Amino acid sequence: MPTHRHAIAFDADFDAARLLAALADFRKFTGRQLSDACGRRFPACFAETLREQSTADRQRRLWQP
Repeated sequence: MPTHRHAIAFDADFDAARLLAALADFRKFTGRQLSDACGRRFPACFAETLREQSTADRQRRLWQP
């Protein structure tokens, strides 16, 4: 399925708080990078869809909550 990815992630010390922080950073960084790349390379309707999925605390949403 080309529209989504699955991952199994764990912290080496099984520190749940650190794992959650790392995953949040990962989603934040990759979401921005992928949104910007898609905005440059895909039709405008794609960027519009990302903006429609946004919430009050963000301008666009790539990852599902």
